[in-house]
Amino acid sequence: MTPPNFKLPPDDGTLRHVPGSTFACTLSQLRDRFFAPDWHPGDHPPMPAIVSQGRKPDVFACGFCHRADGPGGPKNSSLAGLPAVYIVQQIADFKSGARTTSVLQRNPPKLMNSLAKAATAAEVEAAAAYFFRSETAIDHAGRRNRYGAEDLCHWRAFGCHGNRGYPFKPRQFHDFSDLAHQSVCVAEVESRHRRGITQFQKGLETLA
Repeated sequence: MTPPNFKLPPDDGTLRHVPGSTFACTLSQLRDRFFAPDWHPGDHPPMPAIVSQGRKPDVFACGFCHRADGPGGPKNSSLAGLPAVYIVQQIADFKSGARTTSVLQRNPPKLMNSLAKAATAAEVEAAAAYFFRSETAIDHAGRRNRYGAEDLCHWRAFGCHGNRGYPFKPRQFHDFSDLAHQSVCVAEVESRHRRGITQFQKGLETLA
């Protein structure tokens, strides 16, 4: 959680870079929720408008939180490679209130709830189709994700999430997510108000 008195440093206009990229932007751009920094545009398909810039005033760019190619981060789920039907269902659950969070003060779920209510079906479908095709963060051999967690799934999770964290039965795509590329923070926090929670909490207790 962000400390209550935390203040962002002012933008001094310096251009920020990352290794291996010619793209540069300022802190103000990086903080703009209607802008998805695209450090490596050659690594993924062209972003649809809903992912790259969203729609003002209520629908933030999907790529702002989940990144341009969908790997997410410590606070935001990885979407890269998830079945489009699963992503569409999660937005519907946010919109209806079926998907919530155990930490009510967290900002990402609050933003998702308001975004889901404002997004159109066409926008959701475009984003879902894009992230399904954007698999740059995924190794389907299931070895290691970007955050260094190896083989996060345990035998308790096998029946729902697959032996390497990938749901393997088409009928399950509505209900079970890809665990192999989620940060531990996201998996632990978001699990508490999801279907199958009792079983999932028992599985989390055995993960080291």
